[in-house]
Amino acid sequence: MVERIIEFDAADDPLLGPGWTDFCAEVIQALRDGGVLEPSDAFPGDSLPANPQARFTVLHARLSLLLQQKCGHRVGWSDVRPRPEPGRYTSLVEHEHCDVGMNADKLAWEILAAGRRQIAGPFAALRPFAADRVLPLDTAAICRAAERRGIPAWKMDRYPYGRDPKDHEAQANAIRRHGLLALGHGAQGVRIEGTFCRTRMPLAAKLLDDPGALDRLCGQLGIPRQGGRPAAIAQHRAVLLVRGQLIALSEEGELHPSFEEAAARIFGELDAAVLSVGFQSTDFAAEIGEAGFVRAVDPAPDLSRWFEEKPDDLRRVAGMLVDGLFPGEGPYRIPIVAVTGSNGKTTTSRMIARILKHAGHAVGMACTDGVFVGGDKEVVGDLGGLSGHSRLLFDPRVSAAVLETHHNSLFQEGLAYDWSDVAVCTGVTEEHIKAGAIESLEQMVRVKGFLLENARHAAVLNADNPACVGILQRLRATRTGFVSTSQTVEDLQSLGGRNPFYVLVEGSDAGARVVLKDADEIISVMPVAEIPATFGGAARFNVINALSAIAAAHALGISIDEIREAMKVMHMGPDTTPGRLNFHDNGQFRVLVDFAHNADGLAELSRFVDQLEVEGRKILLFAISGDRSDNAVRAAARAVAGHFDVYLCRRYPDPRGREVHEVAEMLAATLVETGVEGDRIRSFHDHMEGMNSALAMGRQGDLIVMTHGGSEFETMWSAVTAGR
Repeated sequence: MVERIIEFDAADDPLLGPGWTDFCAEVIQALRDGGVLEPSDAFPGDSLPANPQARFTVLHARLSLLLQQKCGHRVGWSDVRPRPEPGRYTSLVEHEHCDVGMNADKLAWEILAAGRRQIAGPFAALRPFAADRVLPLDTAAICRAAERRGIPAWKMDRYPYGRDPKDHEAQANAIRRHGLLALGHGAQGVRIEGTFCRTRMPLAAKLLDDPGALDRLCGQLGIPRQGGRPAAIAQHRAVLLVRGQLIALSEEGELHPSFEEAAARIFGELDAAVLSVGFQSTDFAAEIGEAGFVRAVDPAPDLSRWFEEKPDDLRRVAGMLVDGLFPGEGPYRIPIVAVTGSNGKTTTSRMIARILKHAGHAVGMACTDGVFVGGDKEVVGDLGGLSGHSRLLFDPRVSAAVLETHHNSLFQEGLAYDWSDVAVCTGVTEEHIKAGAIESLEQMVRVKGFLLENARHAAVLNADNPACVGILQRLRATRTGFVSTSQTVEDLQSLGGRNPFYVLVEGSDAGARVVLKDADEIISVMPVAEIPATFGGAARFNVINALSAIAAAHALGISIDEIREAMKVMHMGPDTTPGRLNFHDNGQFRVLVDFAHNADGLAELSRFVDQLEVEGRKILLFAISGDRSDNAVRAAARAVAGHFDVYLCRRYPDPRGREVHEVAEMLAATLVETGVEGDRIRSFHDHMEGMNSALAMGRQGDLIVMTHGGSEFETMWSAVTAGR
């Protein structure tokens, strides 16, 4: 989708009111003059809304679609939605190719909002640009055939992949431009280009790679080949075979059975999914050896050319091709667990991955720390989004995927799959809310809720987070899992949910246990104290993360014994959960490094530290991202006030648009406002100076708590462990 938010004000009233009819007539005339509209075309089509602002937005959406359609792209869906704020609407328009959709949207906006009336030039430029990016008919048909079978399909020529347009060799060697697909997940997946699957058709691949391969094949089979035949023979005919069946002839007319037999023998030798065999002969009614021979064999025929005017035949053949690549019922996808939330999603993802690994899966995990396969880090970086997810789903080594998903990926990119098996939300807070993007808690709930809406088997909600529970009514999964550290089943049953189950904490302190209640079954999973990641239950935020992981694993059908054994060895450390509750003791003082990066996370971290036995001082070094609002920065300072003896306020390496001193000084000022004495507070404008000063301050028995930005953990941990 291309999304555009349109904001109206009083200056637009004349256009939207009395000038509307003349405005529409002017736009339609410009479209006719520019070659967009034919005389017989009706635009904008169905009646427009009565509301003037909605009417304008609908006109924009329809014009954006029209421009793409006139360029040959097969799109047809658009929607207009009012936003919560007065005078603002969202236009959503389908695109087949992102760049074409964005350019059509831009031209539509220029016509409607900027008054462009000479549009022949930009439209003439858009058409070849769009034609060069259109999805081939046979590729589109194969995608639809895979969808009917429930087989995942990913357009590898589209974002985030795509052939590099500057790689001329790759472009020249492409079998079908924009026809590269990945079908199926994991080891069951295949790559298909046009109609050709190299991994399933190694013998047929030789015809593409070796010019002499066809001569040798025909010689081996005793089938006449072109060599030595007179050039005057000019009649050509081809046959198309799919899964061994002759499906079509390039021309009507009599064809001696020997030609069909020769094509079938070639097909049988190559074991291709689809094959076209071209012949040349003076008389196709005569036997092949008497008057004709094999002219060419194409193991990757373009079905669009064979069935351009026969969509039903194209649909049938595409289905046969997919059935040949994926015989039987499958499964042709891997289990997917998707995890989102404002806090705790990386730790929860790691816990789920640990359980799946213990259950025998080769686990692929994409998260804030990178992409992992079987526990080994494949790629470093924040890959909790589309590019990291798609990399794993089509990796043949992966038998189950755990996909941490941050809000930006959901908001800007969507999903790398049609549905997940289980989706988890650890909670929703006001983190990341800012003007011009996700602007309210309600909108954040909608964005994160999108992930859970697309779970098929189960959605797991943190019932202790009211915003998270707000997603409940939008769920479509067959089951709903609720997790809570403070509520009972009786408390939660009033929430409803489909075929619900509950993972809760019963008892308190040393006697607290994790309990699973599903239908009439009550299972004591394990004592909270036996989950190392919870530090005996002191790390309350990790208790809820553990409950979420246990609920997700239960929804996948993993046994309680396997879940229990995996959680018993889930420790927090730089090797297992880098940057999350990592302790280091250098013999004099201890250091705790954590990723708490917002008010809620810092409040939970503070409560955890309150429960630790510390002989000396509790020293906190913390920061907040500069792109957060002033309110968010102040809330972070209030969350930690009163929990520490010394406060060191700093900034992250990237000030994110603020002055280098701004965040640290705002944190310090807010601490003073809450009653913290000024002599217990220090501010640092240089992020490294704050880190080094904190470590230099440590004395016997102290606990130094240091929070980090996602990209600086390695630097911070190296500094912490440098003196051992």
